[in-house]
Amino acid sequence: MLTSHIYNNQTCKSFNIDHLELRTGILIPKVLPEAYKCKCEIAQQTRTASYVLDKNDVDLDEFIESNDFEFSNGQYIASGRDKKTLWEARFDKASAKLDFYLKYQQ
Repeated sequence: MLTSHIYNNQTCKSFNIDHLELRTGILIPKVLPEAYKCKCEIAQQTRTASYVLDKNDVDLDEFIESNDFEFSNGQYIASGRDKKTLWEARFDKASAKLDFYLKYQQ
């Protein structure tokens, strides 16, 4: 029941990391405390969110490999879709910034 609530949650107020993990399958590791309150915006059935991973606590190469990112145009990209979500994640290894772009399908 809680998982369904998190998956269907379309606000940025709570369970944002959990929502992104459920929609994309990307497991988000430890983020920097100052970046924990991500920039999250929802408009016109689209969600964008950004985090900075804690480089001191996360093996960035393992994160890239375990989440099936592919290197393209200077950054790592993963993407996917199902009947409810079209998504893309971009990861900049140098800055450890992780950006999500989700489009909700009706």
